[in-house]
Amino acid sequence: MTSQEVCSLPDNQFTAESFGKNAFAVSLGGVSMVAAITVATMMNYNPKLMEHPGKLIFLMCLCEAISVWSTVIQKLGSL
Repeated sequence: MTSQEVCSLPDNQFTAESFGKNAFAVSLGGVSMVAAITVATMMNYNPKLMEHPGKLIFLMCLCEAISVWSTVIQKLGSL
C-alpha cells in the first residue's frame, strides 16, 4: 500500500503497516524517556555531576523526555 493510499483512508481505518510503525515509535519513545529520566535522576543525586556543563546536560535530558512524551502521546492518538 502506498503512502497516498494510506493518507486517503478514513481516520478510523488503519493498516497493519501504519500500526506497526506507530507501535515501534511508541516503544522506542518509552525506552528513550526512561533513559533520559534515568540520566537526569543520577545527575540530580550526584552534586559533582551537576557542575558545569552538567546542569546543561541535566536540562537537555529533561527537555528530551518532555519532547518524547509529546511525540508518544501524538502517536498513541493515531493508533
